[in-house]
Amino acid sequence: MFNVASFAIKYPKHSPKYEGPSLYSKIKATIKWVEYSLDITEMTQLLTKVTREEKYVLLAAMQIAERKRDYMYKHPNFELKKAIADFKLAKRLLKL
Repeated sequence: MFNVASFAIKYPKHSPKYEGPSLYSKIKATIKWVEYSLDITEMTQLLTKVTREEKYVLLAAMQIAERKRDYMYKHPNFELKKAIADFKLAKRLLKL
């Protein structure tokens, strides 16, 4: 399980240094969508357990994760049935 600081590092407010172009067609959108969805689920559960200052940091990270998840949903490589099945399986394995 992550804590607030690790989510803040994973989803920074400002994008990291530009590393060059990535091949748009090679993005594994389904896997990334599942990853972002699991992070959002975990952040939602963590919101009730943190202080007010940590909630602001967590909400900012959650907003970025939701934006990235929405982007992956619109990607041509995204498969909805596989994503839902993988998300349910991962959620059950992690017992979220």
